[in-house]
Amino acid sequence: MTKRLFIIFIFCSLGVIGFSQNRPKIDSLWHRYELEKQDTSKAGILCDISYLYLTVNADSSLVLCQKGLDLLKEEEPSTAKGLCMMNMGLSYTVKGDRFSALEYFFLARDFFLATEADKQLSDCLINIGMAEYHLKNIDKAIEYTQNALEIAEEQGNFIQKGNCYQNLGLFNQTKGNHADALDYFQKSLSIKREYKDEPRRIANTLDAMAGVYIAMDDNASALQNYEEALKLRKESGDVVGHALSFYNIGVFYHKQGDLKKALNYYETGLEKIKALNLPGYEGF
Repeated sequence: MTKRLFIIFIFCSLGVIGFSQNRPKIDSLWHRYELEKQDTSKAGILCDISYLYLTVNADSSLVLCQKGLDLLKEEEPSTAKGLCMMNMGLSYTVKGDRFSALEYFFLARDFFLATEADKQLSDCLINIGMAEYHLKNIDKAIEYTQNALEIAEEQGNFIQKGNCYQNLGLFNQTKGNHADALDYFQKSLSIKREYKDEPRRIANTLDAMAGVYIAMDDNASALQNYEEALKLRKESGDVVGHALSFYNIGVFYHKQGDLKKALNYYETGLEKIKALNLPGYEGF
């Protein structure tokens, strides 16, 4: 299996598992929607449901967002409209349409500015930064993310600060600024650990740091971070992430020329995915 196919399957697996776990919540939200009388509240519920559909059916997410906007069409600019717009941007992101995503993120930003919804504005600026990054506008990505960071600092939103540092690390790594990238990733990791962020998100930061260490020819530190991420994913029960960690370490050993160890890690990661019995595995 190629790295591209493995990564695609990992993210498909995450989507299937996440949707399965969210099914009771979706059913509960639909029940609330049926009982709700006010259009503004109904639109908010549709927005919440659309977010839960993102990873498995972006088209359904778009339909739900548009339905929410239709309920709000007579209203003045509102945070609810901004959230629907932002989720539409996220849906287009999943579909790979970065230009449409950016268009909706900017519309959402304007609603959040008009309603002084700073928390949502910070989220939106992070999304704009990522969209600009994928469109190769790295300096713009950094600018918007730094704006989001400023808002997070003003609000004392430390988890959001960690998100901003994570993205700034990625952007600087892409520009080849490895020392700056590592500094941002370390700041993100420190915040995530201190404020008990989700283990999978901490592991993602450890993986990112490993990539920087490899670029800096510090293979010992890279392997240490990969192994720490693997341990964390195992302890937290993140089966799909655990498989990804085995694959990452396999790639590491492969590049070092230790094909025996690489193959062992590849096979272990693949077996862990196979054990999930997810639909579509037969294609791999």
